[in-house]
Amino acid sequence: MNSHSIQSAGLTGVGLGDIDLGVACLQIPMMFETYGELDYVRDWIAPKLEKRIEQKGYLVLNWGDAGWVQFFSTKPIYQIADLRKLKLFTWAGDPTEQELWETNGFHVVPLPGTEIVNQLRTGGVEAVPMPALYVETGNLYSFAKYMCDVKWAPLVGAAIVAKNVWEKIPADQRGEMLAAVRRSGEALKKDIRDRGDRAIVTMTNGKPGQRSNKLTVTHVEGAALAEWRRQTEAIYPRMKGKMAPADLFDEAQRLRDEYRAQHRNAAAGAGPKTDSARENTKEGNRK
Repeated sequence: MNSHSIQSAGLTGVGLGDIDLGVACLQIPMMFETYGELDYVRDWIAPKLEKRIEQKGYLVLNWGDAGWVQFFSTKPIYQIADLRKLKLFTWAGDPTEQELWETNGFHVVPLPGTEIVNQLRTGGVEAVPMPALYVETGNLYSFAKYMCDVKWAPLVGAAIVAKNVWEKIPADQRGEMLAAVRRSGEALKKDIRDRGDRAIVTMTNGKPGQRSNKLTVTHVEGAALAEWRRQTEAIYPRMKGKMAPADLFDEAQRLRDEYRAQHRNAAAGAGPKTDSARENTKEGNRK
């Protein structure tokens, strides 16, 4: 987009990260367990992210996501040690991600996305972290027949437009246009999440005429899940400043904990945070 040949685009966190690293605070491994947590954190932290992106010359039209990144593999994964034994795909051109994986004992294979199918077929890679909808659409489960149900991270995204292009639109029309785009973004986000859930069902059942080509979901539970989470959270200090700015990393974690505390209190009958306290928090986020 810096060449000005494209004035607006829908980007995942990978593309947004090329504009500003702050967006990565929404894709921290194993930070979020539910869409409710993600939405809460994103809603509160979005003004800061949008300001950072605007300073780079772009306006965020709406936010979305492409589902949970999970591990699809040629061999079943029941614990983190199983993943370490496999050749793991990572995106070429991201030395920070590669370093984080390798320093924690994983065998990574950096490749362009166009090589995934061929490398799965030939054994060059044995595991790929991807959202289910992408795996179904690309028919990757023909080669990676197992899905580990650990929710590694959400793959967030946003529709953006070059600020100089947006400002050519008459000022009295921008508010209504932005509201309409954000409403459509909310509808699209829900649709993509639903399609992601349906994709897993379709792959585990097998498509019509391809019933023998099925996905098997492996479940990581109890002590194995706790250990996976412990090891992942142990490297959070190394992620700060490399994967995402430290202040946004800490804020995302704080907001997630706030959401969890509110829902624990609500379940216990104490009720969520008051509106006035919520407004004070939101105002602080905008500063």
